[in-house]
Amino acid sequence: MSSGPKVICLGLGRTGTTSLRTALEILGLGPCYHMSTVLQKGNPKDFELWTQIGTGIIILRPGQFEGSDSEIIDKLLGEYRSVLDYPAVLYHEAIYQAYPDAKYILTTRDPSKWEASMNQTILRCVDALEENKHRPPILEAMLSWFKDELLGRYHKDINIDSQGEFNRHNERIRSMIPHDKLLIYEVTQGWTPLVKFLGLETPNEPFPNANDSSVFNDVILPALRTFGSQFDKEAEGTLETNRTITLP
Repeated sequence: MSSGPKVICLGLGRTGTTSLRTALEILGLGPCYHMSTVLQKGNPKDFELWTQIGTGIIILRPGQFEGSDSEIIDKLLGEYRSVLDYPAVLYHEAIYQAYPDAKYILTTRDPSKWEASMNQTILRCVDALEENKHRPPILEAMLSWFKDELLGRYHKDINIDSQGEFNRHNERIRSMIPHDKLLIYEVTQGWTPLVKFLGLETPNEPFPNANDSSVFNDVILPALRTFGSQFDKEAEGTLETNRTITLP
């Protein structure tokens, strides 16, 4: 196994993970593994391997990596210095088992604001993806992961009790990670608690504020609805795994 990531954020999406990703990059803790990383790589294998960990089912395909959960985790994350956001956060137990010596951050916020943000962004992804009738393999894999893993398994009660889902996740992380390795953090707190926890100097620039709800709705959702439609059907299925989605 590699030495692996130094910092792993296990807060759910829509808790400031985009701002934190930028902050960690400023602190020299990039590259970061994040949902945008998966889409920019353009390879559906990431979603398939995460699903394998979540379900315990090995999907045999030519060239597919096989091994223990820790080996699969390292295949996915070993080259990165930090990890945040979906899809990785769903597999926090396997990640902690693979990297017990990393420093962990739990990003959090007011549960009612998290619920509203999820409803306006992440929970609209399935509809956007299903509207796209020219989905390349990366988006097909993303749609399956959203339906089977994010909403079908981990957040299965999100439409009934969103805030309860949020609170239960946070309690799982608090119970799993030793207190001396865990920073419970709101990005509105800025640099001070973050750099103190990481043992780093405060950068000479403002803490990043990536309020990306408008970007999500104006750029990302339209891309999920339309990406692939520019390729004719004869080309589909040939080079799609090498076509990537560029996000802000």
